[in-house]
Amino acid sequence: MVGQEAGARQRYAELAHQYFVAQGAPRREAVVSLAEVSRAIGISRSSLYRHWETAADLSNAVVGHLATTSMGWQHHLRLDPGEPVAEAVRRLFADPRAYEGLAIWPAITTDPASSDVRLRCARFERAFVARLARHLELTTPTEVDHPVPWTDLAVAVAALIDGVTTAWAVVRPAPGTASDPALTDVIVDVIADLVVQYPAAVTGPDRPIDEPDGRGEPADPSPGARSLLERIAAAVDAGTLSVDPAQHRIVDVEDLARRSGVTSRFLFQLWPTASDMNGDVLEVAWERLRANAHREDLAVATELAQAGGTELSTSQRVRWAARGADPLHSPEGTGIIPLIALVGDRALAARSRSLVADGWLAESGIAAASALQAVGARLRPGRTLRDAAVLSAVRHLGMWRIAGMHETIGGRRLELEGEQLPATGIAMFLMSHAIISTGP
Repeated sequence: MVGQEAGARQRYAELAHQYFVAQGAPRREAVVSLAEVSRAIGISRSSLYRHWETAADLSNAVVGHLATTSMGWQHHLRLDPGEPVAEAVRRLFADPRAYEGLAIWPAITTDPASSDVRLRCARFERAFVARLARHLELTTPTEVDHPVPWTDLAVAVAALIDGVTTAWAVVRPAPGTASDPALTDVIVDVIADLVVQYPAAVTGPDRPIDEPDGRGEPADPSPGARSLLERIAAAVDAGTLSVDPAQHRIVDVEDLARRSGVTSRFLFQLWPTASDMNGDVLEVAWERLRANAHREDLAVATELAQAGGTELSTSQRVRWAARGADPLHSPEGTGIIPLIALVGDRALAARSRSLVADGWLAESGIAAASALQAVGARLRPGRTLRDAAVLSAVRHLGMWRIAGMHETIGGRRLELEGEQLPATGIAMFLMSHAIISTGP
């Protein structure tokens, strides 16, 4: 019976994962209740109802406030005048606060595009990327005689940072620990190389990451609501109020039961707690992501074999990189981003750490070696297959998240070596230059 139950959990976890991904942009359930907030900040629920009609409305307001005022690595990246971005990133990775708020940004990314909280956070990130782009323009020593898309370079740097902070929050041995020095060295070197090579190689107009689309900007909270949100944020910081989405089931059990032809009682027996269900769905997501990476490697090798060649051209590499960075192309990538929010739960973090660090990365050396051979590339001196695998993982995680938040990023095209190519593919391609060499 134990074996049968384990098999059933696996089968229905896969169905739950398919259902979760198929929802696309599900409505976020309330992560705080009016009663919890009332107790945490010592105010009556009637006072809260003056500003928010439901717990879901209040939760959205809290999440948006935290994301744009205190939580997330963007709040801890200090860009000192004249300082190279790579050194600012090195300092950031040494700050344990950079890995706070893991439950915030990934969850927001898959909100409906018209939701107030997503629009507000997109506006915040657009302004942050603009500041980062301006800093890159002022501190990059390369002199060029063509227009440089500094904003797209800033998106690439932000995606790398985002991917690393996400990955480290998953695999770190304990909460509150700064990044592993070896991981920091790899990514800082990649960023240092990227900010030199990108302006010299890429040509295109410098445009904001979000073009005007007529949807307008969300209204800012009223002074009274903002005052309450600040008190709520202080309660979250003090640990007297939790905004952890892992406390809620990410898939509606009753709906899943109807769709899969079983009773909800049966599913509740498989997953007595939210952590049970969420952990199984998260495990399926990591396995799907690993399988997708293997399929992409095989697809590249197949294209080479059909062409009778031994290596890909630059434009081919860029197009393959753009395909891998596109959250719409990869449902596995799209599906993992909101699930990463669950890793704020210690038990789920431990399960993910085992799968990613002990499983995925442990076996990725073989996959990295095969991929390098397939495209006719080799490691640069001092770099390892693990470095290549780590870079591949973090750049995809980060680009999926930021491209998922800003829909226009995926359609941008820039010039590289005389060709108009996808901007995301160019960024991903140039990121790898600090790790691998594609020349003779």
